[in-house]
Amino acid sequence: MLHVIFVHGIGNKVSPPALTQSWLQALSAGPTGVDLGAGTVSCSMVYWADVLYSAPEPDSTVFRDYLRANRSAVAVPVAANSEEAKFLSDLALKMGAALASVETIQRFSELGILESFPSPFLREPWSAKKIFMETFLRDVHHYLFNVSHSPRPGVTFHVQDEIRKRFEETLLNAPKDTTRHVVLGHSMGSVIAYDCLKRLKGMSVDSFLSIGSPLGLDEIQDRLTPEWTAKDGFPSERLSNRWINFFDRMDPVAAFDPFLADDYQYNGKKLVQDVEVRNLGEWRHSATGYFAANDFRRALRELLEVDGPH
Repeated sequence: MLHVIFVHGIGNKVSPPALTQSWLQALSAGPTGVDLGAGTVSCSMVYWADVLYSAPEPDSTVFRDYLRANRSAVAVPVAANSEEAKFLSDLALKMGAALASVETIQRFSELGILESFPSPFLREPWSAKKIFMETFLRDVHHYLFNVSHSPRPGVTFHVQDEIRKRFEETLLNAPKDTTRHVVLGHSMGSVIAYDCLKRLKGMSVDSFLSIGSPLGLDEIQDRLTPEWTAKDGFPSERLSNRWINFFDRMDPVAAFDPFLADDYQYNGKKLVQDVEVRNLGEWRHSATGYFAANDFRRALRELLEVDGPH
């Protein structure tokens, strides 16, 4: 039995069953879809939204409606020291630059200056993009600095400790007849997956797929030391096969530095396979948009060794 472990990204989410079902539906949609419910593959979700958010979203509205409603806007964390202040300010500068550059390219396309450039993007005012950036900063900061956070009365988590525990438990609770694990991390989920694969002992997975990943950012890499170095960043201790990284150049989370092969080498050798795809969602950071890309589906099918169109 093959087992796929999903790790979702930033922001609040619908309930775990609803989120898992929406990912499975997105993966299987269309003539090139990959059906993970056919019996030869099992799957589970490392769900961590409730560690940072008080209650699940009531429905699976698309991201721009979620922003417009401002239901889960968060405040940028207050730095506890100069190290945190530098992390937040440097990361905010890069995220702001990425969002602004994508918005500029979008405007060029609308004016016909770049007629062939793929133009769909989150057509919302800067205030909406600001909410996204603040959500990204808060969620990433709280994980990498293991912040003590209370998402609702009577409940407090050390964010990194709790999410790491959930990753381990999800892996351990896979079906007993599982022979190979494939980890699929989106956005911040790829950082969580990498952190666990590089730093935690007693686990082993076959392959790792990262999509829309911010792992190329120096600020995040600095928080992964000393276990991480550019020349020996590949998590070979717990990853036995391939790491494939998918990115869209219009994805503001991955856009600043989408290539990971240079930064996550194995004894100085480049093993990560970077693959540029067109995210087919209107919001180019969307996980389900990545799932619709043919190159991503082809790679997933190959790793799982399941039949389907090629």
